Amino acid sequence: MDNVVNALINEIRLRKNYLNGSEVKTIYIGGGTPSLLSVNQLGYLFDAVYSSFALKKDTEITIELNPDDISNAYLENLRSTPVNRVSVGIQSFFDTDLKYLGRIHSASQSAHSMQLLNKYGFENISADLIYGMPDLSMRKWLKNLTVLDSYNVQHISAYALTVEERTILEFKLRRKKTSTAPESHYIGQYQLLKEFTSQRGYLHYEISNFARAGFLSRHNTSYWTGDEYIGIGPSAHSYNGFSRQWNFSRIEDYIEAMNQGHVFYEKEELSAKQKFNEYLLTGLRTMWGCDSDVIIENFGMPLAAHFLKAVNQFVNTGLIKRQGNTYILTDEGELLSDTITAEMFIGE
Repeated sequence: MDNVVNALINEIRLRKNYLNGSEVKTIYIGGGTPSLLSVNQLGYLFDAVYSSFALKKDTEITIELNPDDISNAYLENLRSTPVNRVSVGIQSFFDTDLKYLGRIHSASQSAHSMQLLNKYGFENISADLIYGMPDLSMRKWLKNLTVLDSYNVQHISAYALTVEERTILEFKLRRKKTSTAPESHYIGQYQLLKEFTSQRGYLHYEISNFARAGFLSRHNTSYWTGDEYIGIGPSAHSYNGFSRQWNFSRIEDYIEAMNQGHVFYEKEELSAKQKFNEYLLTGLRTMWGCDSDVIIENFGMPLAAHFLKAVNQFVNTGLIKRQGNTYILTDEGELLSDTITAEMFIGE
């Protein structure tokens, strides 16, 4: 672990000019199991960040935690760090669902982790839930939402179950040892999710994300609105407005490259068409949608003409609504967002 931390610190210092002096608005410690880091190790990383970058006074600093890693001692120590937002991978408050997903924490640990976060006074809590499991009935899904809401969470990320390659679930499905739910199952639970969160004052600002006023994830919103960002560590991605780069994914390769001063990433320059497609991909997922004026300004008239021709077919079928120059998915359109976006992409 010390070798990993040292490599991260080296990369932070090496790339201090990547953002061209821009103030850092958010820091997100995630993409793995950062709760394995000790508070001292986190401190070393924060020291490197603070000495290499200019930070805004109200920088949002999030750490991802697994329920089984949350304890009195851990949270007591975490309060001494600059972390001011916590994201917990709850997924479910039912053991049958967690077992299906291949999670190692239990339903009781899900509940206990939320109780501890409340006990230690964390005021900006985000929690993840997953829906669409075959055994997750509408009654159980409502129970998941109700229990989570009782813990004074400010942000909910709720994702439809997707089967990723090389996971336990994918292996079981391939061996026909389990099954997936029908599409109607997903649709019903998504609609219940929207109704539940709306009634309790959550703002549905991105297809899978719901927040109370003032608690939108500033970090994730920066991705969806096309801001520049820097990613540190194995597999981390970075974007500077012109190119995208991603670090080696294998930890040993990453550490060796950092120690030897070798190139530790791959990179691609983004064409106007690629950036246009990314704008569609991210923008249409949000409550802000896509703006034709922004497309004209950033991508030019030919791509704007393509956009208007493509989007109007979905306006006519009621899947996208127009508000001035802005185009936003309707409730029906949200259910088909990936298909709609793919049909609007432009090829190289």
